[in-house]
Amino acid sequence: MASFQLPGSIKSLFMFAYFFITCVSFIGNLMVCIMILKHKRAHSASGIFTINLALANFLITLLNTPFALVSFINNTWMYGHMICYLSRFVQFCSVYVSMLTLGALSLDRYRVTLQPQKPRMNTVKGSICVIIIWIQASCFSLPHSMYQKISQLDVVNKTNRMICLPSVPGPSDVIRKYLDLTLFILLYILPFLVTVVTCSIMAKKILLLRNPIQDERIDFSFNHQQKKKVILKMLIMVVLVFYICWSPLYFYEVLLSSSAIYNHEAVYFALHWFAMSSTCYNPIIYYLLNKAFRDEVKIALRSWWQKVFNRNHTRPTVSAIFCQNLRESYPPQEVGFGMCEDIDEIASQYDQIDPSNVRIIIGMP
Repeated sequence: MASFQLPGSIKSLFMFAYFFITCVSFIGNLMVCIMILKHKRAHSASGIFTINLALANFLITLLNTPFALVSFINNTWMYGHMICYLSRFVQFCSVYVSMLTLGALSLDRYRVTLQPQKPRMNTVKGSICVIIIWIQASCFSLPHSMYQKISQLDVVNKTNRMICLPSVPGPSDVIRKYLDLTLFILLYILPFLVTVVTCSIMAKKILLLRNPIQDERIDFSFNHQQKKKVILKMLIMVVLVFYICWSPLYFYEVLLSSSAIYNHEAVYFALHWFAMSSTCYNPIIYYLLNKAFRDEVKIALRSWWQKVFNRNHTRPTVSAIFCQNLRESYPPQEVGFGMCEDIDEIASQYDQIDPSNVRIIIGMP
């Protein structure tokens, strides 16, 4: 592995870049889950697949990105063997889950778009598909994590530099080469081809034909067609962004396992950051292309801001003003202990009135 000490400015730039995508990914994917769970109309197989994508992004954001950043900054691995296994497992499992989910989502949209007369996949079947996806992804990710080990480098110089690397039993070169190549084809190339084929067919039917399924009973109004186009655009953008971000790192890993190139630490972490940045793009795509999602985000942000603002600028209620005037007008001994509590119960129904318009007049004996 080729390595050298990078300037402090480059490390600071990487710190900011990793921190930025971590924050955007966490907030954005959290809002996606909340918006889908909040609205019953989004409770469908497509909604479950979208939440699954967000959960996969959550997993890799919390359990892989921070460890990679600290290792790059400190130029050593400092978390022990267990996190070394876990971090590698999470990276591959999240990627495989995303790939398989995108393939399932494209097939679901294909069926909804071109075969609307058939019953749609319900949430139960969608949940079963998600469980199967996670089981498959976990099984395929285990070989990557099982053969991880922490190696010590620069022993001669006594720098005690530790690094988390794959260590496949002999003949290691052959096993790692064919393992990475097989998983690359099965879990990267095939889901991508399925997604490309289904999206191409949907685009041809929606964009080139006036009636995609040749059924006059279906209402093909302009808004209906526009909605289908928007959904197709979002799916294509999500797929393209994901594969554009992850392809450089995946090809780099395949070349490393084939001994075609030597690992360069700075190059690896640059490609790793580019791949990790894919976790923060989906919410942005939804916001830009989906008007309903955009409106819900604006409403949620406005509601949150109003709560924060009103918490810092709380207006007194009518009952509070009444009790204050009562205490100022009468001596304490003439006011019963529970009198203001009784007044609160009576006056609470009027608390929606603007207190600035209330004038309380108490007759003096």
